[in-house]
Amino acid sequence: DHSSIMSKSLFSESYEKESAGNIFLGESTKKYSFRLGALACTIFLAIGGTFLLTTSEHSFKSSAVTSSLTSQSEISSTDNNSESFHVTELSFTLKRSGYSVLDYFDRSGRTSNSLMDYAFLQKYIAIIEPKSPTELSLFRVEEDIYTRSFKFKVCSSTDSTNCQSGFRSYDAVTKTATSTTVTFDCKPYDIFDVTVEEMDSDQKTIVAESSGKAVCLYVRREIRSLSSEDREAFLTAAHSLWTLSDEQGKSLYGSTYQSVSLLLKYHHFNAGQQKTDHIHNGNGVILQHIKFTNLFESSLQLVDSSTSLPYWEFTADNSKGLKYDNDVLTAEYFGSMHVPADVSRGFTYSKDRIEDGAIQNGRWAKLTTPFDKDLPSIKFAYGYMRAPWNLNPSPYVSRFAFNFNSSKDQLPTCSAHYMALQNEDMMDFFFESELEPHGGNHMETGGLFGCDMFDQLVEGGFLADADAAKMVCLFWVPAIMKGLFRLNYVLPQSVCVVNTTDIQASQCSYECQAGVSEEIYNYVHRYITIHLGLEDVTMRPGGVSIEQDQSKWIEFICGGDGSKVFVGDNYESSSPKDPSFWVMHPTLERLLQAKLMAGGFLSEKWYDDVKTQHVCDYARCYDADTNTTDYFEDCCYGHFEDDRMLDISGSGYFGPTNSEVLLATDPRYETYSMPYIYDSFSWSHCEEDFDALLTSMAAAHK
Repeated sequence: DHSSIMSKSLFSESYEKESAGNIFLGESTKKYSFRLGALACTIFLAIGGTFLLTTSEHSFKSSAVTSSLTSQSEISSTDNNSESFHVTELSFTLKRSGYSVLDYFDRSGRTSNSLMDYAFLQKYIAIIEPKSPTELSLFRVEEDIYTRSFKFKVCSSTDSTNCQSGFRSYDAVTKTATSTTVTFDCKPYDIFDVTVEEMDSDQKTIVAESSGKAVCLYVRREIRSLSSEDREAFLTAAHSLWTLSDEQGKSLYGSTYQSVSLLLKYHHFNAGQQKTDHIHNGNGVILQHIKFTNLFESSLQLVDSSTSLPYWEFTADNSKGLKYDNDVLTAEYFGSMHVPADVSRGFTYSKDRIEDGAIQNGRWAKLTTPFDKDLPSIKFAYGYMRAPWNLNPSPYVSRFAFNFNSSKDQLPTCSAHYMALQNEDMMDFFFESELEPHGGNHMETGGLFGCDMFDQLVEGGFLADADAAKMVCLFWVPAIMKGLFRLNYVLPQSVCVVNTTDIQASQCSYECQAGVSEEIYNYVHRYITIHLGLEDVTMRPGGVSIEQDQSKWIEFICGGDGSKVFVGDNYESSSPKDPSFWVMHPTLERLLQAKLMAGGFLSEKWYDDVKTQHVCDYARCYDADTNTTDYFEDCCYGHFEDDRMLDISGSGYFGPTNSEVLLATDPRYETYSMPYIYDSFSWSHCEEDFDALLTSMAAAHK
């Protein structure tokens, strides 16, 4: 329970990345300590060359050479290079079996912009992925390659007895390659010495040889590019984080295991406070979510150290015109969404059932939502761990499919990512990336229930038409009701009971504070007319009066049918309970890395003045202790350079600062020390020319 979790003593641990020859990356080695509360935080980052991780001291273990052979056709680019072959040196790399050579090491022709590179990788000839079969790949070879064979040997740079060997040979007739693979149970930034020998047809004479260093790292790939075996391994390990409690996981995998249940509490606690949102709606959103996804990935790798967290390139789905029907939301991946009776209206009370919003199939079918037993300060309504402004009575993790056919409701577009890259102020990039380049993903996978409640407002002349009602419904819960809650104008009922025999009949509503009717109306009216740009119906000749309009909207909000409109779980503060949440945010980190690789920003200065600069949306916030709204010091906490995350104890913070995470993920510098890289930086599915844009930006920044 919460009290026992909180009673555990705080602990502090420090770890160093060893400096040994060219293993050391960065400046003088330093030690840093993080005081962590209930969360056994497993965040990887680098500060001045230090690789920090809160795991036990690693011991290096290697498995036996994989005995299975792989046969494949040699890639055409290796046979058609016109450069002369040097018999004294080989051009080679290593690659994960079943995948193409990573662009960073491909000498036969990159598939992505050559500017897209990690500075620290320049000293290596290959990456070895943990516990993954790895084979030799050759470049710039002549025809006589098909009469020769190649031996390669991989040894730990710190233990010369820890070696594995393999070979690669060819069928002279079919010109196909046969390779053995090596597999190492390595840790990120372990270094390996690699040697390759080319043997003549007699299998005795060495005609060429070469060597280099490889580094152990994870590679994050687009989820649909994973092999069937790797996809299965990832999903199986990920599912364990939902099925194993913290106690069970720690017993099986060690003290640093964290279940999704615990990670959900931390996300919800940081995002669901009345005073402000510490991880959304501000300049810290990308970096704060890097922290969360790395925590998830760390537990994932305790379950299966061969897997890593993939990313979902959702702009590719948008380019195909897909929404809820994309192939990531299928039984094969994270489970599909039920389609309502009329998808153009979404789930309605008149035609659909709330419980049909449950995940339909796959591993997470009928996944239930937990009750909030540990966070009393943000526990309201039905008692589920859901945002206080979202009165969803469903016992299931919910997704409510809809398709309004508007520019507002769609998965993020290529254009949105293309435009985001053009920001030259880092703070503008951070703030805007949460919106069009990302927000639509949560909207589409969360969805809406009950937009038919707005029909009465259209019929009474309080909204212009059905299209206007749809637009208001899109933002009713995540913007309007959340804003009213944060301003302390409305509060949900503290205790509501789900009608288990007829969930639609469950009753729960918002209660408006006394004396703020005019403020509530002005807030709603301003959002509808200014932010959404919809018609002001009170200005119509012969239309409703301002007094009538105000009376109807207050009736609708305060105990009325406005309380019956709610959203799915991926569209609010408890979003981590939906498994699709975890592959969304690496996509933004990848976009940030692309921008940094292309030269970065003209201004990389953090904003620090909430009155003159946009730090967060709630720079003026309500303080319950003083019952006032003002520019309080913690209104924008989480969105400044040196901010961390709130501990659920409510008495402190944990983990790295935003600036420390930014340094750790910046590919321009040797101090990069995330335990992973991204597989590539290509947007070939987009009409926009990302390569040309990135090239022009890099030239402008020289």
